[in-house]
Amino acid sequence: MNAQGKCFADLVKNTPYGSLLKKEFDYKIRLMKTHWHWYLLLKIGGTEHTISMEITTSTFTDLVPTITIFEDETKIPASIEIATLKLRLCDIAELADQVVKEMDTYSLFLRNCQHFCNRLLREMGQQTYPTTIGPEVTVDKDVDSVTQRISNFGDLFVLPKTMGSILAAALNISLVRK
Repeated sequence: MNAQGKCFADLVKNTPYGSLLKKEFDYKIRLMKTHWHWYLLLKIGGTEHTISMEITTSTFTDLVPTITIFEDETKIPASIEIATLKLRLCDIAELADQVVKEMDTYSLFLRNCQHFCNRLLREMGQQTYPTTIGPEVTVDKDVDSVTQRISNFGDLFVLPKTMGSILAAALNISLVRK
């Protein structure tokens, strides 16, 4: 099952787990991490079911919360085990929605699926991982600073906006990386 919507809390309510939202379970938190795409996997304790939480985009500016339910362990991609946490699914969904709200819009280099996963892991008190697309920025002033430099770079060389953004982001990685 795969679903997209405006917020994770509503998406989870419409799954077979909607009735379990307020019940505490042990969740194995895993990070599926390739060079380009990341998402969090939440294995529900005592079951063989895993829910993935990720953000996608359809316009390269909108953030689209997306969940997938894996009912077959063999279909789950290889991933890094982060922790086992005793939580309620509604709390995880609320944290994810809070991260999406703070991120506000999608940005290929500054607010992508990798940044979403790291921010959600941080909210859950877990270790984060170095991003492979764009710098890891932690506060809005860093995002604003990089965005301004990207804009200036594109204007300076009269490049198409997308090309200027790509080149500028690549040059800015070392300036804002922790």
